Amino acid sequence: MLNPASGRGRSVRAADRACAEFVRAGLVPVRIALDAPEEDVRSSVAGARAVVVVGGDGTVRSLASRMAGSGVPIAIVPTGTENLAARAFGFRCSLRRLARAVVRGSRRQVDLGEVMVPGRAPHAFVVMASAGFDAEVVARVQAGRNGPISHRTYLRPILRAIGVWEAPWIEVRSAARNDAFAGTVVIANARQYALGMNPAREADPSDGALEAVALAARSGAGMLGWVARCLLRLPLPPEARLGRAAAWQLAFDRPVHLQADGDPVPGGPAREATVRVHPGATCLLDMRPGRA
Repeated sequence: MLNPASGRGRSVRAADRACAEFVRAGLVPVRIALDAPEEDVRSSVAGARAVVVVGGDGTVRSLASRMAGSGVPIAIVPTGTENLAARAFGFRCSLRRLARAVVRGSRRQVDLGEVMVPGRAPHAFVVMASAGFDAEVVARVQAGRNGPISHRTYLRPILRAIGVWEAPWIEVRSAARNDAFAGTVVIANARQYALGMNPAREADPSDGALEAVALAARSGAGMLGWVARCLLRLPLPPEARLGRAAAWQLAFDRPVHLQADGDPVPGGPAREATVRVHPGATCLLDMRPGRA
């Protein structure tokens, strides 16, 4: 399954190379349109060794949502900007190794996250969701987007947001605790985050829970301190680590943007949301050492 817009055209060439490698491994690759109806996708891949998605995190997220509970393993050929899911699950590898893994067929079940805003359709994610400064930047990038993006695409929206962003007041609740602060909240299924900052360092995609992290800062300039701390791999203060839970309730003092796996959650800013986990809903090709 291919997103032709991913990677400024790299995805088409990557798909061609992947298909050639699969043929050399004795496999029979069949291409499926990214925008095919869900029932067509499921019927097309029934009994397949794997569904290989060629694209970035948005493409992976979309496919994982559509394939949830199917039992057919997903594999990734990463061609996006950050490729968080590929990093999290071991798919930044050679096509030869990927083909061998498809032949061997080892699988693993991982959790799937979901953002629910009242009155809107649920929005799945594989790696993480957030509300605050980064979601504001993602919304600005999306508003100005007219084609494929790169890391440079984010520079101007980040600089503009630093000067004008004012942190929302966020209430974060789980079954075990209730916290409130001004800043950004990250709710993670896996540890990966943009540029390797990885604030949710205890996240485990197979534990049936999502890790929440509070990045308290009242302005965009204040968020730079968190960026530096994360990039330098410095320990986070205890008050930033909100813990793990199967569901988190979010409420904001004004409508704010939310993002999931680097894309805006559809529907625009929201005053509240629930972020929950579906344990083991995603089947992946197992790329862990000794399994692939």
